[in-house]
Amino acid sequence: MVIGNLAALAQTDMKRLLAYSGSRRSATSSRRSRDRRRSGYDIALLYLAGYTFMNLGAFAVVELMSRDGDAVVGLPAFAGLAYRRPWLAAAMTLFLVGLAGLPPTIGFTGKILILAV
Repeated sequence: MVIGNLAALAQTDMKRLLAYSGSRRSATSSRRSRDRRRSGYDIALLYLAGYTFMNLGAFAVVELMSRDGDAVVGLPAFAGLAYRRPWLAAAMTLFLVGLAGLPPTIGFTGKILILAV
């Protein structure tokens, strides 16, 4: 988990940055899947479903941006995205806020449920 987060600090390619975040997500969800009670499995599945939706959405936005001709979509490509493509910027903001686990997204709800049970 720590190695994945430290390796992500040096990345400027958005696809790799999103991929490195997956190592932390799998560790968080496995915490509850080891719980023998039924609610632990349900919460882990809820968290994984929300994470999958947010991650696929973020990768879809990066893929749409790469259609402009760049094979590698770096962080500087996101500068001014709200002016160029406001709907795409709003979607990416929602996906990243969900991946960060901020309220009121499913990422926040899933993390709270994982920690509460």
